[in-house]
Amino acid sequence: MSRRLTAAAAASAALVGAALAIAPAASAAVPASVNVSGCTLGSTITLSGTPSAGRIAVSLTVDGAAAGQYWSVAIGDNLTGVYAGLKKSDANGDVAVAASTGDQSGTDYLTGSAFNWRTGEVCGAAVSVG
Repeated sequence: MSRRLTAAAAASAALVGAALAIAPAASAAVPASVNVSGCTLGSTITLSGTPSAGRIAVSLTVDGAAAGQYWSVAIGDNLTGVYAGLKKSDANGDVAVAASTGDQSGTDYLTGSAFNWRTGEVCGAAVSVG
């Protein structure tokens, strides 16, 4: 594994860990709303969740990357994996993932991360639903 790839993987793991740290323990005070996001090289990540009929429709997009690049994308709900996969950016350089998860009791804390295998860019986002 190259040094660049190792450093990028470590950065990705750190960002995901930081995003997951936003989801509080059951005994912790629950914030009213969480909505944070960022990317290391200028792209924009957006994560949203819409509850309906006991489910949450989750959408994650990364905008601003070059076309045809591969991204590892992961989405979680209260520390439970919802989606993990490899996506190729479209002709506009955008990556989009749609997923669905069960609406858990109380507030759901959604987290999303994306890692660009060509540039090493890391993106992360967290949002609360409910």
